[in-house]
Amino acid sequence: MAEPMNLAALQQACDETQDLLQNLTSQLDDARQQKASKARALTAAQEELRRAPLLNFARRNQLKADITRLTSEYTAASKHVSDLQAQLEQQQLQLTIRKSQLAKAKRAAMQSTPVTADAPAGRAEPVEISIPVQDMQSEPANITSSPAMSEAPLPAPAAVKSARKTPPAPRPTVSKTSHVPQTSHVPRQTSASPQSLQQQTERFFARLESYYPEHRVYALDSISTGLRAKLASLAAQHGHATSAAFLAAYGWQEIRGEEVLKLRKGKHCIPGQEPEIIRPQVESMLRRLAACYPAHVIPRSIQHDHKSLAQDVTGLYQWLGYESARDMLSAYGYQCLAPARGGRPAVDTDAVISALTAAYADIPKPVSISQLMQEHPEYASALKTLQNKAPALYGTPLRQHLLSIGLLSGHSDANA
Repeated sequence: MAEPMNLAALQQACDETQDLLQNLTSQLDDARQQKASKARALTAAQEELRRAPLLNFARRNQLKADITRLTSEYTAASKHVSDLQAQLEQQQLQLTIRKSQLAKAKRAAMQSTPVTADAPAGRAEPVEISIPVQDMQSEPANITSSPAMSEAPLPAPAAVKSARKTPPAPRPTVSKTSHVPQTSHVPRQTSASPQSLQQQTERFFARLESYYPEHRVYALDSISTGLRAKLASLAAQHGHATSAAFLAAYGWQEIRGEEVLKLRKGKHCIPGQEPEIIRPQVESMLRRLAACYPAHVIPRSIQHDHKSLAQDVTGLYQWLGYESARDMLSAYGYQCLAPARGGRPAVDTDAVISALTAAYADIPKPVSISQLMQEHPEYASALKTLQNKAPALYGTPLRQHLLSIGLLSGHSDANA
């Protein structure tokens, strides 16, 4: 009875995981709609602030408060979407593994089922009768030692009834003859299971090769979560401790970092001309970027706010042949204001100042850099960097430069 119980438990686990996936998918759709709604409200408030009448200070202050609130709500909504996306991917992987375990358990149950098709209907199976050794010696008439046991006459009804009532005490220590089947201990090997596994393996590597023709795998979690789950499942079925060991057994290799850059160097993909195999992933990334950054300005590392999106960006910039995520995002029309790795400032000063100038085109200018940062916190980090670099860039402190170009109002003391 152990096999049916295991199958029932595995089937129940698969059903529960499937229900959880449907629930998470529904929650994710709702969260994405809320996030898009927050983004539209935030954009509308920012646009209204840019066009607010010059003397309507009360409305401007209200809009600033609304923008601060909406920014916080938008950030929370983005984090919620990222968390749900991560949970959904984890449960999809879990469902794949459980389905594989269920299929394996079903095959094992079929292989270990005793074959009794040759026994006539209504006849007692010799292997089902358990009689102690002393009873075998005292009642030889009820047991045949002939190799053709299946052809012996049926035992008397009283003998069969007595034998079935025999408690499951220690079995007699007689040697097992060839006519007693032991299929419950030695599963039958069938050709279907290995053949099916081999076919699955061949299909998997054919699909993997469409993404990685060099037989060097990298960023698979970003490129295809389905392939990553299948890789883990096949590695376990083939008896390998890790996915890397399974890949190596078939002449493949997992690579990272500099090895990826060397492999993809010179294979730069122009936006809009991506290979068909990767285009769905690129379009998905662009939709998510547009939802998270509707102004196409990324004020700080994506990793801080959208970890799942950052993972996809990393995998795609490597696959598309860019040297960094910043290079790829720039090619697709996004401005990254965060410093590059290693502390080297990578702020596009012209872009920052142009954006701020446009923001104050029709409204009173701020009187200090501090006020500028408070009203536009998304540029605070970039402005701090410009403050440090202004003497080298402009030959003057940043405040003086902003006054000279009309971005700051001069109606304040110099220390403001």
